[in-house]
Amino acid sequence: MAQVKLELRGLTKRFDDVVAVNNVDLVVETGESVVLLGPSGCGKTTTLRAVAGFNRPDGGEIHIDGNRVAAAGESIPPEKRGIGMVFQSYAVWPHKTVDANIAFGLRIQGLSRSEVAERTKKALELVQMGGLSGRYPAELSGGQQQRVALARALVVEPTLLLLDEPLSNLDAALREEMRFEIRDLQHRLGLTMLYVTHDQQEAMVVADRVVVMNLGEVEQVAPPEEIYRRPRTRFVAGFVGQANLINGEVSEVRDGRAWIKTPLNAPCQVNPPEGFALEPGREVGMVVRPEDITVGGSSDGEGVFRGCLERRAFLGQNYDLTVRVGDAELRCQAPKDAPPATEDVSVHIPPEAWWVLED
Repeated sequence: MAQVKLELRGLTKRFDDVVAVNNVDLVVETGESVVLLGPSGCGKTTTLRAVAGFNRPDGGEIHIDGNRVAAAGESIPPEKRGIGMVFQSYAVWPHKTVDANIAFGLRIQGLSRSEVAERTKKALELVQMGGLSGRYPAELSGGQQQRVALARALVVEPTLLLLDEPLSNLDAALREEMRFEIRDLQHRLGLTMLYVTHDQQEAMVVADRVVVMNLGEVEQVAPPEEIYRRPRTRFVAGFVGQANLINGEVSEVRDGRAWIKTPLNAPCQVNPPEGFALEPGREVGMVVRPEDITVGGSSDGEGVFRGCLERRAFLGQNYDLTVRVGDAELRCQAPKDAPPATEDVSVHIPPEAWWVLED
């Protein structure tokens, strides 16, 4: 069994009458990268700050390496928790060189000058900043400043690395580059990470498991592909990626399949999730991803619906299409040669493309 690095037990945090984090349970194993994902105000940063020691919980407990570091009415200071922290704003000191910024935590620990120099050099090399040790932050790009912040967190050899929206101030191309670099660094060093972001693609790249939060509570915890392909709730399905959310009522169940009456112009055939009981008359929510819908092709057959193409937009790698089918609009994707708008089209949705939501 993997060793538990971080455990949250019923973590709760209030600000006046607002419950920012509500009874959150979470286990992060040693060497695991876990991402807290959700919209602004969902409680992800409040959770991270509680783990760091900047917020004292109003309820529940926080354990690091099996030791309780926080509970209602008690909290061990951040500097005694063995953590490293990377902030959204970089938080590098403008009056200190790159070298001095990174070495600051080591000097506070009272290490010898030679050990400080050796560990600082290694940290700089880890983040590919070896030739810039004498520069000041004002002489660095945003990406370079973020590397300095990451090196400063790593140089103290933390037992747990916390990152709060570390890439949100970077441009799109640099964000994409840095998310892969952070993931690679985490793998090479065997780091345990708790990472906060609102960026879905960032979460998918960086995480072993994603924790989707909403209104202070955990909606789902699962590996990235499961979060995307098998969302548990309507919120998760709609927040992560593009989704077509359809409500319906079960009309028939037989031979392991169910037929659902929906606003589309024909019943939908679905394969219910294992252990998920569907009975005639039950109302359900379903999701199908745009890339799982085929536009054009056969005009009849199983899973084929007739509709009207209302909108198309060229995105470079594909076309984004909106097709009206019955009383519903479906977002679809076509790799090339999309039909013109207003044209009657067929769409094919195989039974395995539908996913039935639990909530």
